[in-house]
Amino acid sequence: MKPEPALPNGTETLPPSSNGVGASPAALQKLRIRMYCQGFGDCFLLTFTHKEANQPDRETHALIDFGVWREELACPTRAQVAEDIRITTKGVVDILVITHEHRDHLSGFYKKMREDFFVNEKIKFKQLWLAWTEDTKNNPLAQKLHEQFSFAIGNLVKTQTKLRGMSDNQLQQLDLHGMKGVSRELLALELGTEEAELDALLGDGTKVDEELRDLRANEGSFNLSPNKCALAEMKEIVGQANVKYFKPGQLIEHQPLLRKEAQVVPPGVRFYVLGPPEDMAKLQRDSSDAPGDLYLDANL
Repeated sequence: MKPEPALPNGTETLPPSSNGVGASPAALQKLRIRMYCQGFGDCFLLTFTHKEANQPDRETHALIDFGVWREELACPTRAQVAEDIRITTKGVVDILVITHEHRDHLSGFYKKMREDFFVNEKIKFKQLWLAWTEDTKNNPLAQKLHEQFSFAIGNLVKTQTKLRGMSDNQLQQLDLHGMKGVSRELLALELGTEEAELDALLGDGTKVDEELRDLRANEGSFNLSPNKCALAEMKEIVGQANVKYFKPGQLIEHQPLLRKEAQVVPPGVRFYVLGPPEDMAKLQRDSSDAPGDLYLDANL
C-alpha cells in the first residue's frame, strides 16, 4: 500500500477522522471546477461527484468566493452568476469558502444580492468556512488584527479627506495626484464601497466617525462598510453554529461516522489549510530572500 504523504509539522486533523476508518478515495468519481470569468474578481464552483453504496451518484458543491471589482463591467453579471449557481446546485451549496474581505471576492454577497438570492434561501449554504482571522470573538490575535485594520482605515480616510480638500495646484506642487488616486482605490477595495457611497462617506465627517466607531465596537453590527456587512450577514444567514474557522496545518476530511445531514466533505476528498499564518511577525512579512518563497516570483 502506498504510504500517505507526510504532513507539515504541527498538522492536525479537524475534525478528527475516525481512526483512519473511512470510504476509499475510489468513491470519488469526478471533480468539476467551474471558474466564472465575470471580470476582475474570483468565483469558483467545485462539484464533487461521488458514489454511495446502492445509491445513485451524489454531488457535493463548494463555492469559493463570489465577487467582482466593477459590477458595471461584469459579464456575466453577479445576478447571472448566482442564477447559474442556483441551477447547477439545485439551490444547495454544501460549503461556502470566503477567503478574505475584499470586494472582488465577496461583492456577490452585498445587500441586493443577499436579498435576491440568500435571505430567501434561493441558494442555501450548509457551512461557511473562514480563516481564523475572522474569529474575533475567540482569537486574541484576530481581535488585534481587526483593531489595527480599523486604525489603518481611519488614517486612510483622513488622508483621502485631506487630499480631496487640496486644489489641483497644491496636489501638483507636492506631487500628490497619484497618492489621491491610490488612497481612494485602497479605501474602495478594503471597505467595498461603490463610487457614490465612497463620495458620501468621505464628504461627511460624521458618517466617517460613525462607520469607524461601529467597526471598532461590534463585529456583528450591520451598520458597517459593505465588506464587513456582507461577511457579518452571511454568518447569520448560514447560522453561527455552521461557521467554521480554520488555521494552517489543519486537515479537513470526510467523517464516515458523522450523521449524513451534517456531512459536507465527500469521501476521498481532503482540504489542506495553508494560511494565513497565526503569527504576527509572519503576517507582517511582505518580502523574502528565499527563491520561490513568494508566489509572484515562484514561476508558477
